[in-house]
Amino acid sequence: IVSVIASNPKISFRKLHCCILLLQFNEICEKTMHQLSIDFYSKKLSLIGLITSPMESLGSSPGMILCHPHPALGGSMHNGVITAISKLGSESGIASLRFNFRGIGGSEGDFENGKDSNEDVKAAINLTRSWKGSGFDKNNIVLVGYSFGAGVILENIKNFKHVRSFILIAPPISSLKNSRIHKDKRPKLFIGGQNDTISPSVEIQRELDKIRQPVKFSEIPNVGHSMEPLSLIHISEPTRRYAIS
Repeated sequence: IVSVIASNPKISFRKLHCCILLLQFNEICEKTMHQLSIDFYSKKLSLIGLITSPMESLGSSPGMILCHPHPALGGSMHNGVITAISKLGSESGIASLRFNFRGIGGSEGDFENGKDSNEDVKAAINLTRSWKGSGFDKNNIVLVGYSFGAGVILENIKNFKHVRSFILIAPPISSLKNSRIHKDKRPKLFIGGQNDTISPSVEIQRELDKIRQPVKFSEIPNVGHSMEPLSLIHISEPTRRYAIS
């Protein structure tokens, strides 16, 4: 907190309060989870990932697979939004797998602007379903994507047959319009930022009117596409609630 004030002496009380909440949030989560670094294969490429699971989990838990945003937006499995969702999920008894797409941060291969990234998502799903040590309930997996990650899910949704539901944060509008999710009968939660100019909240909601139920929408106030750090709790909470519903 001292370093935050020193670097920005004019910080508002609201932002300072949010910083305190985030610190408390991280401290609580660290006490209620354990993490395992893993490598797994997508075709012949080795990908790196991190499994986070509840500290007191007995047997399998509901699970989330988290797909990060584009590397140009700081996209990796350590992205703040992805990490916050993983941590809050563990506090609520939800296991998660976050991983780096091919060509990103230690994962083999070339990124090539997302070409074949759907194969990486399929490999992550197969891992959590087939490996008993993952701690995942293979019949209760939620697929979560943020920005680019949401686009990969939307554009290839027919390939993810073993997923129970979807959470899509700031999805690319073009991917949403052209996705087969319109006819998909599985539960879907969309999250948008009120000030997002890349994936405008209004456009997301307009498109949702055409999508088969059940579908829900949550708007995060006063944030743009980058989902500023101070909004992480507001993003993670509806995600957590939906994953355990």
